[in-house]
Amino acid sequence: MKESSGLRRCSDCSQIKDRSDFVVMDDPLVPLHFTMCAQCRALRVDQGRYQPKGRRSSAGAPKKRCARCGAVKPVEMFSPRGRFSTGEVRYGPRCKACNAELKRARYVPSTWDASQWTPDSVKTCRTCGVERPVEDFPKSRKSKYGHQLYHGSCKPCSAASSADWRKTQDPKRLKMQRRQWIFGLSESEYEAIREFQNGRCAICRSSFQEDGSDIYVDHDHDCCSGRRSCGVCVRGFLCNRCKTALGQLQESPKTIERAIRYLESNRRPFLESHSDWHREKERHLISHMVSRDEYVDLLETQGGACAVCGVSGVPLEIDHDHSCHPGLRSCRKCVRGLTCMRCNKGLGLMLDSADRLRAALEYLQHPPRSSLSS
Repeated sequence: MKESSGLRRCSDCSQIKDRSDFVVMDDPLVPLHFTMCAQCRALRVDQGRYQPKGRRSSAGAPKKRCARCGAVKPVEMFSPRGRFSTGEVRYGPRCKACNAELKRARYVPSTWDASQWTPDSVKTCRTCGVERPVEDFPKSRKSKYGHQLYHGSCKPCSAASSADWRKTQDPKRLKMQRRQWIFGLSESEYEAIREFQNGRCAICRSSFQEDGSDIYVDHDHDCCSGRRSCGVCVRGFLCNRCKTALGQLQESPKTIERAIRYLESNRRPFLESHSDWHREKERHLISHMVSRDEYVDLLETQGGACAVCGVSGVPLEIDHDHSCHPGLRSCRKCVRGLTCMRCNKGLGLMLDSADRLRAALEYLQHPPRSSLSS
């Protein structure tokens, strides 16, 4: 049986026992070490046999004297330097405080001013050996002086190396690791949410592909504003269309409620015919057969704000009913109002459907992840 660092074999009874049975702490700096356990030594005393002689060693001592300052300190205040042959930790001759003081005394500041250094405009690729401009290398971190640093391999070599590496990996495992790194979702959590949604988008209920390549993880951007998530704010799985539409509508229940009212109001400000639009030169007015004066009047009627989200001070686009004209043009009679670019895109991605918007509102108020955890 192999001895571990906390055990030792007795030379008399050949049993493996704790190392404390072989040490006598009569001196905290250099305790007495024996090759026999305490029971065997006591048995020899009772039998009047030859008494084993121990040897003094600092191995296993609770304290140590510093070779520089001479103070006796606990061994935790000394840096480890390997192990003794018996398995105990060996500590250095000087305490940590003395080592730090010597290091500061030996320190010589560099005369080179790193702030004056400027990176070269060309760089040699360490893979192909070709000298290229630094723009052909992937960006790395920035130095503390604000200089942009670059990787050692150029972009073509880095891409080829990554492609070769991906061929040797399991695609399912890579996707799982990516979800864990970006969204903090484990494989069991991912499968639980997908099963809870029956493999469908949480808003439009369209089915996901079997391999999950069209699944988009949605999270609350009020918690984590970037692309990555802490894992706690993950709400559920959406298709690309619904996730983009939700982002365009600013993930705001208030904006979605106003969008529902906007669609159900069935407003048509330009039902009567008008001929002045033929004189216009602006493309967005010609596409909807609206004159400049009519556009200005409608803008004043809306108070210069978007008809959906109410934002002002941004360019407003002409919105029309796509069930009448599905393209970019309209017949003028299906024009509904003026919206900002985000709301116009959001309504288009929701297919101008109030039911989908209600489903999106229900999704924001009761995310599948929260329903699953409860």
